Amino acid sequence: MSRMHADPSEYLSILTYAPAEAVKSFADSLIPELGEIEILSGRTVLTQLPQVGEVLVTELCVCLPDGTEGYSAILGTDQDHAAAVAILDAALIAYPEGSLHDQIVAFIDDQAALLSHEAESESTALETA
Repeated sequence: MSRMHADPSEYLSILTYAPAEAVKSFADSLIPELGEIEILSGRTVLTQLPQVGEVLVTELCVCLPDGTEGYSAILGTDQDHAAAVAILDAALIAYPEGSLHDQIVAFIDDQAALLSHEAESESTALETA
């Protein structure tokens, strides 16, 4: 993997916080190559997070045609975003190398850079306020 770390919790976190529309669009573009994707389970639950309180979390598990499963858990109720993250998770597991893997890694790297830039901008704005 390029800049992205191999730890699934890191790339899942990036995909969860990345703009939902970008993640959905990218995952949709991969479906013709991945084949028919089965949703194994999906639910939205109210859960308690320390120092935050009660939040809604949408969890989803998908299965690729080869049997590879992908998982996601996102804050909120956007099941399409959760499905997109789960699809990308499964695709990274099913394709540990090659052009599809490289495309996904590049997308995640781009999203990580955007999130980092947004965080830096917010930090600078707070410092000057």
